[in-house]
Amino acid sequence: MNCELQLATRIVRCHSRYAMKGDRLRIPVEPAYVSALGLAIFAFARLEWAAVCCCERIEPNSIHALPKNKKMAGGIAKKLMQLAARLPASSEQIELRAAAAEFERLVQTRNDLLHVQPGSITDGAQRIFRDGLPWEIEKINEAADDFTECNGRLVTLLGQDFSPPYASRNRPIAF
Repeated sequence: MNCELQLATRIVRCHSRYAMKGDRLRIPVEPAYVSALGLAIFAFARLEWAAVCCCERIEPNSIHALPKNKKMAGGIAKKLMQLAARLPASSEQIELRAAAAEFERLVQTRNDLLHVQPGSITDGAQRIFRDGLPWEIEKINEAADDFTECNGRLVTLLGQDFSPPYASRNRPIAF
């Protein structure tokens, strides 16, 4: 047996010997903290989907046609910015461009929330850290509120008629 296979076999044995269903419940973190994290992640998922729906409303298959590595939030934000810029000038187009720019900014906030390191603060409470600073519940809730507010703006704009050839539907999409 070669060294790589031996190492892989040891790792599998190690994980299977010690990993048990429910071990996640032994992570010493407050339920309110993980609840805030979960809600923020869910709020961003709704926002990202609203951005996808706006893109598809303006140009059907615009997201489907993107290469796989561009179908992440940053690529979707760039596509929404491009599509919004091509719409005829109107108050709705101005609002969509502003909401798209806000979505692009919030992609970085989401990245800052997810690409983190776990650790403890001075009182021993578990937190996630970005650039050495802990994400506290208030900051997480603020991010979730920002995600939700931008989602509302995009969902409202989905009900606007961007006029042919841009409009594939003339009704809002319920979320």
